[in-house]
Amino acid sequence: MGRVDQGPDRRHPRLRASTIWRAAPLAILVIAIMALTIDCGPKSPANGEWTLLTLDGSPLIAGTEITLDLGNTEFESSDGCNTLRAGGAELIAQSDGSFRIPLQIFQTEIGCVSPPGIMEQAERYLQALTTGNNYRIAEGRLEITDFEGIVSLVFIRSE
Repeated sequence: MGRVDQGPDRRHPRLRASTIWRAAPLAILVIAIMALTIDCGPKSPANGEWTLLTLDGSPLIAGTEITLDLGNTEFESSDGCNTLRAGGAELIAQSDGSFRIPLQIFQTEIGCVSPPGIMEQAERYLQALTTGNNYRIAEGRLEITDFEGIVSLVFIRSE
């Protein structure tokens, strides 16, 4: 004859509950250590924080700064007025020198008026960034080129 299920065993509820609560911090620690040791794939030498020196061969408007923070699969940038962010499933700056910005970029929409020309500069930067095809690092500079191989953006590492 089979055993009749009488519901959960309630003989030692305090023992089981206290054991779970004691084990929870250890489980969280193990999960955190595992997360830190997961290999996220190869890192590009272009990863890190950069400051733009030239845009299409010209210096930036005086008093403006454009920055780019590249990660393996995401980036954040400030064009001097707005913040740009994007992420995707593949590397942005790949080890073979190719450069791909995800198609969907999230951008704040602040209309800056000062200094004169800042919005036009921001538009030129976004265009150059999204049409970037390859990159190279030469003499401590990150150079992003378009499909024709023309250098459109030159960055230096931020400190």
